[in-house]
Amino acid sequence: MKHEQSAKHMNSVIDLLMLGKVNSVAQIDSAYMLSVAKHNEEVEKNRNVLSKIINCVKFCGKFDLPLRGHAEATSSKNPGIFRGLVDFACGLDSSLDAHIRNVTVFKGLSKSIQNELLESMLEICKNKIKEEVKNAEYLAVMCDETTDIYDKTQMVIVLRYELQGRPVERFWGFFNLINKTVEALSIVLLKELQILIGDYPHKLIAQTYDGAAVVIGANKGVQTIVKEVYTNAHFIHCYAHQLNLIVEQAALQNTDVRVFFNSVSGIPAFVSKSPQKVAAAAGVKRVVNDPEFEFWLEFFSKVMPHVDILFSQFQSRNIDAAKANASLKAFTSAVHKLRDECDAFVPPPEPKRRKFNTDRLVAAKEVCDVILLQCRARFSFTNHLEASKLLLVNQFPVYTKDFPSTALVQAVAAYPMLEKDKLRTELSVLYTREDLYKSENLIDLLEIMNNNHLQSTFSETVKLLKILITTPMITAEAERCFLTLKRIKAFLRNTMAIERLSALAMISIENIMITEIKDFNEKVINHFATLKSRCTDFLFK
Repeated sequence: MKHEQSAKHMNSVIDLLMLGKVNSVAQIDSAYMLSVAKHNEEVEKNRNVLSKIINCVKFCGKFDLPLRGHAEATSSKNPGIFRGLVDFACGLDSSLDAHIRNVTVFKGLSKSIQNELLESMLEICKNKIKEEVKNAEYLAVMCDETTDIYDKTQMVIVLRYELQGRPVERFWGFFNLINKTVEALSIVLLKELQILIGDYPHKLIAQTYDGAAVVIGANKGVQTIVKEVYTNAHFIHCYAHQLNLIVEQAALQNTDVRVFFNSVSGIPAFVSKSPQKVAAAAGVKRVVNDPEFEFWLEFFSKVMPHVDILFSQFQSRNIDAAKANASLKAFTSAVHKLRDECDAFVPPPEPKRRKFNTDRLVAAKEVCDVILLQCRARFSFTNHLEASKLLLVNQFPVYTKDFPSTALVQAVAAYPMLEKDKLRTELSVLYTREDLYKSENLIDLLEIMNNNHLQSTFSETVKLLKILITTPMITAEAERCFLTLKRIKAFLRNTMAIERLSALAMISIENIMITEIKDFNEKVINHFATLKSRCTDFLFK
């Protein structure tokens, strides 16, 4: 045993094991080194050409341009935009021109190569998003669905999370659905959430949809099924859709109001018709000269600007619960003021044969009452949204004297990751420190915390800030994705595969993120090279 532990024995064992073997460096002769260098030189040339082809694909995707045309042959006089762009690039780059003209094995222009490049680009983008989601503390998901002209149902998934103190909304993809049932929507959504946060179910804190009953149903809707798996995923009904419903309810409240909006909608229809409008013109003239119409026109000319302002605020990507609360307060105050001013409306002059309808003022007040009532019902900040009241900056001076205990209890109940006692202490200090809050924007408040290294001092407050920033109030980004879908998926290309469609949409919607990915083209080439065995070498030795 003593001998086995000696240095002499260890050296003898090493000499025995390496007996007859030469130095590894000596095994690599000059011929092998030369072949490696030649291989890498060829790979460098191939990767350079493929990178330029990738740039052409990125260009088409960024500007929502279809890659392929009706005739893709080399001799075609009417190729697609991608082929035309490559031909244009060949006129500027001699190495690319030489490759396209001389190479017979891999030109990189075929339909299958385009699809594989798009698949690789989509994969690199999704890997980037998954990395960001992994680093984010909380995640929210937004979904919407639409039906195309072939009656195929497609769903879009958009993710929202906090990244470096700011809310980020990322397009995740389009997905084909068998039908519009709760089960079909839930299966796709849960599958994608499992890919994103399978090991961290507490990370999903919000789910936002439009007003479709299939998703918002309290008993059997998608939101209920998702909440059974992700218990912290509180449901938010899109505020922009809610506002539309409020205005619709106000418009339907009174017969005269319904007639007014029907008359208003008929005017643009009249203008868009052919020049033969004599008969219709008489009807329009009668409408615009009607005192009833004039009264409601004046009334809604005062209401609708406030609706437009609130709608535009809801459409902002940076909207959060606290900001939405403040915007709603301003809107309801404006409607209250307008209701009080109804009596001051001066009725327009009327023909002697008609008397002024005194019920108009009553009806106008009823419209205001409906708007206010619907706002209270649809925009009530209860349960998880009550947490936003803790960070209403304009209320901080009030909170120093009367701490919002109810909001604190509901916030902790909705988000069990918050520590109640520590959060209460932190907020009590925050409410008294005017030097820490200078804006009603939660993003600015979080930035102050980060810049002054107060994350550990206000750890629970920072958690709450990130939760509120992550929570989406609207599904506008999902609807913006459908606008991109309409541009990409033209009528003649309605059969485009969902993977290609998602890839093109990703390049278009997330083009800024793509420019921020370091060595994006190199990563795409590496993924493309490993998809399957290829006749052309793209990997270095």
